[in-house]
Amino acid sequence: MRLGHRTKPFQFSTMTSRKPGEVLEGLQMRPIPGISVSEKGPSYLIFSGRSGNRYTTDVAIALGIVILLFVLIIGSFAPPLLFLLPIALLPALPLRFDSSTMVAISAVVDPQTGATRVTAHGEASGALSASLDAYFASLPQAAVPAPASEDAPAAPAPTGQ
Repeated sequence: MRLGHRTKPFQFSTMTSRKPGEVLEGLQMRPIPGISVSEKGPSYLIFSGRSGNRYTTDVAIALGIVILLFVLIIGSFAPPLLFLLPIALLPALPLRFDSSTMVAISAVVDPQTGATRVTAHGEASGALSASLDAYFASLPQAAVPAPASEDAPAAPAPTGQ
């Protein structure tokens, strides 16, 4: 069960005739309410929800360490209180139930076909999912050669003579 914003798993893959840079730039230019590009690389983009929430894994780890040290210090004076050590895990719980939007999209040239393979994976909000579906549907499909037929005679194997 996930609390917070409603997201759903998002996965997509397609081949297009556009260059990888054009695909990623087109995605970056799409206005999506509440969503921004949180990271950009030469062959990928990561979309995430804009949030004023500053509670990150770094904060949770720091709080856990502070609680751990506090319990250890108190436990040195009263050893029965060491049973409170698991309380140091409590700062991680909000992160476990976080279902914020985050989708990674990559665009790379497929070495076999020369076309651009676009893949997307992550947790998407309804607005992001609809926007990505519309953009991917607008991409021109690549002319991918059909695989060799099984009925075609195989080339003779070299005999090594």
